[in-house]
Amino acid sequence: MYRRLTLRYIILRLKDNQEIRIQYVFFGNISKNSLLTEREEGLLEWLDCMEISNRNVSATTIEIVKHYMELGTSTEKIYVGSMKSLNGNPEIAWALLED
Repeated sequence: MYRRLTLRYIILRLKDNQEIRIQYVFFGNISKNSLLTEREEGLLEWLDCMEISNRNVSATTIEIVKHYMELGTSTEKIYVGSMKSLNGNPEIAWALLED
């Protein structure tokens, strides 16, 4: 089903209660004939990337997809992001993970 999963993003976020959240985001290829089945977590469905911002998803997810569409599709590098609020609007400061 999944082939060649690769780590592409590591996101850090400090929540209001001082809880640090770390999110690891992997990308991979799937068979075009892959069927989605209903799970306990809810209904799975394929979405066009442009539709994600219209869904009830986290600001982190929206920022990751935005970055991926702007830069991530043209590279296989790993990005690290730090989520912050700029004038009340969520934003991620990006950096390449490199030695």
